[in-house]
Formats: sequence, structure tokens, C-alpha cells
Amino acid sequence: MARFRRPPLWLIGTAIAGVAAGAAIASQSLTVRRWAKQPTDFNPDHFLFPGNEHVLVTHDGGSVFAIEAGNGPTVILGHGLTGDHTHWSPVAHRLLAEGFRVIIFDQRGHGKSTAGSEGLSLEGLAHDVATVITELGGDDKVIIVGHSLGGVGVQSITRHHPEVLERLDGAVLVATLGHTIAASMAKIMSNPLALLAYHQLMKNPNRARLAMRTGFGNEFSVPMLDQLARTWEQTPDKTLVGFGAALGAFNLLPDLEKFNVPTVVICGTVDTVTPMKLSEEIHAALPDSRLVRVAGAGHMIVWEAPAAIAKEIVALGGTAGQPAVV
Repeated sequence: MARFRRPPLWLIGTAIAGVAAGAAIASQSLTVRRWAKQPTDFNPDHFLFPGNEHVLVTHDGGSVFAIEAGNGPTVILGHGLTGDHTHWSPVAHRLLAEGFRVIIFDQRGHGKSTAGSEGLSLEGLAHDVATVITELGGDDKVIIVGHSLGGVGVQSITRHHPEVLERLDGAVLVATLGHTIAASMAKIMSNPLALLAYHQLMKNPNRARLAMRTGFGNEFSVPMLDQLARTWEQTPDKTLVGFGAALGAFNLLPDLEKFNVPTVVICGTVDTVTPMKLSEEIHAALPDSRLVRVAGAGHMIVWEAPAAIAKEIVALGGTAGQPAVV
């Protein structure tokens, strides 16, 4: 009988790693298949938001793409990092039904908007917000709303465009932050190897869905995960690097005492990207604000609970008397 020879350690290690990797992939597939069975009324067609399109020239030679629709009190909506104007569509449609004039725009470096000479900075965000308010806001006061990075842009106008505060009838800050929470973010997002790993991950649908899942709370669906993955993939690397650096070192909380505008601060209770504590800090720093906690919602609260956000905007700005769409 031939004597059994133990395979070399490297081969054993490779086999174990292969089995582990295969088990992980199988587990991922089972998880995503389970998610796919969850009932959902999420429809990518709801992200179509027809209206008058504008391309505004910024002070530093860039451009801001915006879409305007409806009549009535004006609400301006700014999206977060790796998003575009479509992220606000579920809320925007509800506001239209309530009789508001709605403007949604792409942040610089996202969607159809481009950065000018100031690059991908928080100051640039503030300038762009001021541009949209000044050029599209009309004669009456407006309500400005920002989600995540968009909320940082709204806060930034206090430092860089305080004169715009007089144009505001109210503000809503959704799942955002007022200071740096991870100084290492810039290093990670600007690391070529990290970006390469990110792109490799996004090429696998199931792994991309698992990554996108971290942005949601209790209410999500596979179509939501896929929709979010699309806007992540469409975001240029230079945008991730630029805003990663900008968010790596900033603090706007001391400026907020000058933000004397009625403000609603909204955050989901299970948001792991911008946890509730950050909204509580912003609320405490503002002279006139109300904090709203949405139970079970995560960072993508704009998709998970659009009716709740629309309700707060309506309450802040008044209603044209039409029933809300829920």
C-alpha cells in the first residue's frame, strides 16, 4: 500500500482559503436572494423628474445642473456624496403634489455639474448653493434642504455666503455632519489601491449590494441597492478624492450660531454613516432648530422615509392645500 504523504502547508492553506472564499460567496448569494424576496414599491422610474433644465455658471468657472418644476413656495434640494439630483426624486414628487416649486441640482463633481477653479471644496459647495438660490430662487424666500454632503454645503453658506441667509425661509438638514468624524477618510479615499479594490468590489453585483446595504436601515430592497450602486459607480474618482480630503478636516459647528434660520434637523435612528449623535450636535449648535428622529431609518433616509421628510418640509414652509402623497 502506498504511503500517504501530507500535502505541503501552502497547498493546505490555499485549499482552506478557497473553501472559505467559496462559502463567503455562497453566503452572499443566499443573503441577496433573501433580500430579493422582500416586497417593495420602489420603482426606478420614480427617479425621473421632468422639468425645466438649467445649467448655471459658477463664480469659479464651473457649472451647476439643476431641474425646476412646479409652482408655489420654492424648495431647493441638494444631494449627498456619490449621489446626483435623482436622489431627491421620491421627496421632490411629494413636494410637487403639495403645491411647492421644487429645484433639485447636482453638486459639483457629480452628475452633470462640474467643479471650477476652486475644485472640490466645502467653500465651492457653499458658492454653488448660493448660485442656485440667487439665480433660481425667485423674488420670495426659499427653503434649502441638504442631505449628507448637501447638508454640509448648506451649513457652509454661514461661513462663505452669510448674505444668503436673508433669502432663507427655512432649512432642513438631513443625515449630515458638522465636523470631521474620520480624519483617515482622505487617506483611504485618495489611495490608488483602495480605489482599485473599490472598483473591483463594485463589479460584482452581490458584493456591491452588500456594500450598499450599509447605507440603509430597516427599509430597503434590492432595487434600492442597485440604484445606489449605479450612482456610486458614476461618481468620478477625483470627486471621491477631492471631497474625501475636504471632509477629512473641517468644523462648521462654531459658525452655526449665526445660522438664524428656522431649521429642522432629521436623522434615522440606525444611521451608521452619519450617526444620530452628529445631528444632535448640529441641533445643539443652531439657535432655532428642531430635531426629528426617524425610527429604523438609515443614511439613505431620503429613500427609506421620503414621506416623513416631505412632511417636515411642508410643515416648515406651509402647504398649498393639496393632499400629501404617501
